[in-house]
Amino acid sequence: MALVDKVGRRPLLMVGSAGMCAAMVFLAVSSALGVASGQGPAATAVTVGGIAVYVASFAMSWGPIQTVMLPELFPLSIRAGSVGLAWTLNWLFNLAVALVFPSTLARFGAAPNFGFFALMTALAFLFVLKLLPETKGRSLEALSRDPVVRE
Repeated sequence: MALVDKVGRRPLLMVGSAGMCAAMVFLAVSSALGVASGQGPAATAVTVGGIAVYVASFAMSWGPIQTVMLPELFPLSIRAGSVGLAWTLNWLFNLAVALVFPSTLARFGAAPNFGFFALMTALAFLFVLKLLPETKGRSLEALSRDPVVRE
């Protein structure tokens, strides 16, 4: 959280997306090559390493920043309802991923699943790069009054 106001929301989200994407590509490739899908200490280390990079990337970016940034993106008149709706959708999509992942893993295998998540995190990176405004250093009142521009 200390980095959010120091570095800015957009740079952290881009670094986090890139780290998550790299971790998913690593897991997809290692699964396709049979390294991560095998048994033994090497397969365990590869899998745990990829997941650790993903979790660390998420924990320093998308995890905390959405809590800070969501209220900053909506005007005061609709802020409460909009943030509530956004969080509801966030948790519903988390639930959908948790429910669907085991069956897609069994049907398609690890590599395509991790490849899909790599694609999604790459799209998240592009979304932040092209569309998400930087709100660092702006008060909620200023954000409500003035349009936010990307830096």
